[in-house]
Amino acid sequence: MTDATKVPAQFDELIHEPTRMRICGLLAQTTALKFSTLRDTLGVSDAVCSKHVKALAERQYVSASKVKSENSNHQVSWISLTEQGRRAFDGHMNMLRNIAEGK
Repeated sequence: MTDATKVPAQFDELIHEPTRMRICGLLAQTTALKFSTLRDTLGVSDAVCSKHVKALAERQYVSASKVKSENSNHQVSWISLTEQGRRAFDGHMNMLRNIAEGK
């Protein structure tokens, strides 16, 4: 895991979109989240959450894995922030701090 303060400040247009920034912020606090937990926390539909997760995955900022549910035969999707995604998110947040502080 990176030290967020040591990541160079860099604006990231992909992460800056509010829903994607929230996704990265939620994932940065944990190892992984169930897709359903992420969707419910964001208060968006499956389609909206999926669209934003896909955009982040295409940039390799998040990864998804499917695990068989313990209670049924369906698969549970887990979403996690990759190291590349964590660095991009930290860099973006550092840039926003710099902007807010007038740097």
